[in-house]
Amino acid sequence: MGSVLVVDDDPAMRDSLDEVLRDEGHSVLLAENGLQALQLLRAPQRVCVVLLDVMMPVMTGLELLATKRAEQAIAPIPVILMSAFQVDQLPREGVTRIFSKPFDTGALLKEVQRICH
Repeated sequence: MGSVLVVDDDPAMRDSLDEVLRDEGHSVLLAENGLQALQLLRAPQRVCVVLLDVMMPVMTGLELLATKRAEQAIAPIPVILMSAFQVDQLPREGVTRIFSKPFDTGALLKEVQRICH
């Protein structure tokens, strides 16, 4: 099982997801923007899923998705988008699932379990 990479510019959201994921036995990596996430994805540790916010400074979630899709080594890593945007306004390519904020943490945890195990 690899790590769960949480990418969100909101420290409270990152901390909350970090806590519930660790309570479920996951190892967690945290990034506050897409550029930090990209650096972590390119590092040697294994990431089983990316929990990705859409709107962030430096590099948005959508910019990260586009960059990730173009890099063969990291393109296959599943991505769950987390966004306050309307779900129908978000891209589907390269996305495993979309959760609208605020979301049901239990449902998100089930999806992470399904992907990472």
